[in-house]
Order: sequence, then structure tokens, then C-alpha cells
Amino acid sequence: MQHPVFCLKLHSDLFQIFRMKKLLTLLLACLGAGVFAQNTNVRINELDPDQISVDLSDFIELYGSPNQSLDGLVLVFITGASDHSYIAYDLAGYSTDDAGFFVLGMSGVPNVDIVLQSPIENGADAVVLYQGTAAAWPNGTLAVSDMVVDAIVYGTENAEDAGLMALFASGQVQLNDVNNSTTSFSRLPDGGLPSDLSSYFIQEPTPGYSNSPACSGAEVLIQSGSIEQ
Repeated sequence: MQHPVFCLKLHSDLFQIFRMKKLLTLLLACLGAGVFAQNTNVRINELDPDQISVDLSDFIELYGSPNQSLDGLVLVFITGASDHSYIAYDLAGYSTDDAGFFVLGMSGVPNVDIVLQSPIENGADAVVLYQGTAAAWPNGTLAVSDMVVDAIVYGTENAEDAGLMALFASGQVQLNDVNNSTTSFSRLPDGGLPSDLSSYFIQEPTPGYSNSPACSGAEVLIQSGSIEQ
């Protein structure tokens, strides 16, 4: 028969082990929440899914704080044909540059940080920035609205994808650009509110640079009227 003192010590040791496991689990959960919390200000800032002829300059640009870690984020590309993922890029280990930009694009795109494995589908499709990892997004995974940091639903003269719009941009209008265009979907100003399609405009691509051009300092010629102070 076991001695009572020994049993008490055994029970005490087991309690301490159980307590340490609970503390460790809580610590890991807090650390994970911290990683997600510090990255929820990252935005899909610019997207160019289509060019004239062969799509060799596809890219997507993210924008956040300067030199911001992108740990805990995954960029998922969704095809409107089935509303399933067709590729995902884990952003763990990467960070924005000194100006807050990060670019995923084809090999010939300026300032590219991650080279895309294949061109971006032209639409109607979506690109979604999720909290999580690429392991949770094998090709063919059904799109969901959970853990979304930001999303863009777009087309190139395509009919609206009601399913994707309901998931990521309810009550808004799907973005649209002319097929085989020389422009991109650009947020003005950089950043903005999550999943706000109204903040995108059609303009010349600027991968790795601000979508708001700096003032050139050139002189202004008045055609008529006058300027009063």
C-alpha cells in the first residue's frame, strides 16, 4: 500500500504539471493573438491581374506599417468559377519595406518580394488576406468569411460573382476593369478600411510605390479665371 505522504506528493506534482500546461497553452494563445492583432492593419493596396496579350506583369501589393512583420498572414487567391482557392502564399518570415509596401508578382515586376508561381486569374475572382497559414488553404478549399483581414473582389468585364461578394464585400459593387488593360486596381489613399471596394480606382500600376503621386512642384498654367489668396 502507498504511503499517504507519497500519494499527496504525487498528487501535488501532477497538479503542478497540469497547471504549467494550462499556463503554457494560455501563453501560446496570447502570443498567437498578438501576432494576429499586430497584422490586422495590413491591406491589399493594389492589384493588376490582367495586361495586354500575355499576363507577364501580374502583381498584388500589400501595405502596412514600415518594416512590419507579416507573420500569421496568408494571401489566398479564389477563383470565381467555383469560389474555391487555387493557390495560397504563406507570408510568415516576411515583412513590409521601409515605406510599408510588400509585392507578390511575376518575375519581371519591379520591387517583387515573392515571385508568383502562376498568373493571377482575371475574374470574376477574389484575393483574400487571411489570418492563418497556407497549410490551412490547400488548392480547392472553399472560401470562407472567417479570419479575413482584407479582401478584394474584381472582374475584367465579368458578371458579378454573387457568392464572393456576399462573403467579402456585401452591399458593395464588384470592381471592374477593361479586359487586357494597362491599368491596375489601386487604393487611394494607400491603406484604408478592410474590404472597402469603394477605395479602389483604376490607374497606372505602381508596384512597391504609393498610389498617390507626389506633387511634382511644376508650375500651374491658369486657362481662365484667377486665383485669390
